[in-house]
Amino acid sequence: MKGNRGFTIIELVVVLGLIGLVLSLIFSPIIFSYKSFHKQSQSISNVANVRRAINYLTREIRKADEIVAGENSITLDSTVYEVYEGILYKEGQEFIEGIGKLEVSEIMDNENRRIGIKIKIAANGGQKKEYELSSTVYIR
Repeated sequence: MKGNRGFTIIELVVVLGLIGLVLSLIFSPIIFSYKSFHKQSQSISNVANVRRAINYLTREIRKADEIVAGENSITLDSTVYEVYEGILYKEGQEFIEGIGKLEVSEIMDNENRRIGIKIKIAANGGQKKEYELSSTVYIR
């Protein structure tokens, strides 16, 4: 029965440690790639949302008869668009997510008449670099 010796506890611990080390070396690049992909995907989604919001609001401003610019909001023909906690709301309903801020300002001429509206929309994100888009709509 001398040939049927088993493994000692020390041998099992060493083997399990080596298996753990090999698995961590194999899976760490996979986990890193997944996290990087997720961050890039979120960033692209936020940029697309900013573009969608600026295009939509620009079209709505061109169609509107009455425009009232506010802080983090704009009212177009009694329809209120406002940003609150990273979401652009239209009449109190969630409209577009991932919007960090909305800045609306009026462009005046020398005689203090409004000749245009400038809107700036920024992406909401945890990145160090913030994505911002602006558009100027001149009123005819």
